[in-house]
Amino acid sequence: MCRAVTETEIRSCIRGGARTVEEISDETLAGTGCGGCLDSVEMILEDGGVLGLDVMRRPPLAQSA
Repeated sequence: MCRAVTETEIRSCIRGGARTVEEISDETLAGTGCGGCLDSVEMILEDGGVLGLDVMRRPPLAQSA
């Protein structure tokens, strides 16, 4: 990523509560240079929401009796 921001840092930012590319950029500076990596940041955000955050919010499975 630009400005030496790693994918791990972006995913950490998402886990910390970022919900938009703009919030990620504000916190990490990713995409604040030429903007060429904003599509990548958006893809990570979408992936992070599906694979990271939403899975953690699911209620526990019901136990069979």
